[in-house]
Amino acid sequence: MKKVAIEQSLFDVDITISEAREAAALGNLEEAVILYKQARASLDDRFKGNIDKIPVDVLVRRYRVLISIARAYAAAEHYKPAIQSAIEANSLSHEPLADFPELYLQSCVDLGTYYLKTGDSAEARNIITKAAEAAKASRDASEATPGEDAAFGQAVVSYGAGMLLLALGKTDIAIKRIAVGLETLKEPQGAEEISLRADLYSIVGEAHK
Repeated sequence: MKKVAIEQSLFDVDITISEAREAAALGNLEEAVILYKQARASLDDRFKGNIDKIPVDVLVRRYRVLISIARAYAAAEHYKPAIQSAIEANSLSHEPLADFPELYLQSCVDLGTYYLKTGDSAEARNIITKAAEAAKASRDASEATPGEDAAFGQAVVSYGAGMLLLALGKTDIAIKRIAVGLETLKEPQGAEEISLRADLYSIVGEAHK
């Protein structure tokens, strides 16, 4: 299926996703989850079969919907379903979306954060450590200066490590780790990077309480 045809076929799905984002932004988390799940159902119904045959654009949408469902649940402090959705997103970010390492890092850190909220610091440490190892491998594999996606991935890992260290009572180390992330996103571009930078600053605020 050609790219233009795919985008046209997903027009209504994208509208539903936009409505879900608006609902989440307004704090209507239950409505947001319902809308995100409608978007996911539409994607699943339209693109079935071998995952290797599904266009990458569709898989990225599916990933982002899963991440958004998890975040909406987490915002409502429903961490078990948040973990379930984040695990699905993390699984999708492996082989099918291996060319987008920042998605794997993002899902790992989100998942680790939810484990922390449930008090499972061991599982949080495990998943965030995997993200840090993946980020290092990605950095080492590049001989050139890391690009924007790599920088975003590094900042995501700094956020997760900072959250973990703060939860473990290692405040000074957490602040240093967050400082690395803030330096990486010194000049954030786009909504995601601006939001992540704000999240990094929020951890600094928590650390100084």
